[in-house]
Amino acid sequence: MATAKFIDDPDFELFISNLSRQRKNIVDRALRAGAAVIADEMRRRLKHVLSPKATGDLLDGFGFTPVKRRSDGTADVHIGFDGYDRNNVPNQLKARVLESGAIYKKRKERKAKPFARPAINAARVKAYEAMKQSVEYDIKKLIGE
Repeated sequence: MATAKFIDDPDFELFISNLSRQRKNIVDRALRAGAAVIADEMRRRLKHVLSPKATGDLLDGFGFTPVKRRSDGTADVHIGFDGYDRNNVPNQLKARVLESGAIYKKRKERKAKPFARPAINAARVKAYEAMKQSVEYDIKKLIGE
């Protein structure tokens, strides 16, 4: 049978108490750090697939939401497109057509130019690392290093 022995240390108790109080802020900062890495990579790849005639409305509508908390205690950030372009076409629709392609007007086809999934796959490890560094920085700050 395993046993654990805790030393009655006021500094350790204070650290655990502070960590518990700061938990939501630490998680929020880590999620924003990871989302920023992925969003930067998506923005970079999106610029490469847009035509030179693009108005910039799609890039202007790109971003990520503030951290949202669910009732089950989880937190998440959404990365995506918001708003409409100058012709009242939803930016989400335009991004989806770029990502997946489309057939329109009697079988005319718009080829897919994926940018989101490749960006997520490419930036995943960097995002995890940014989140890890954010959490480590916040914990070191609480310890006082």
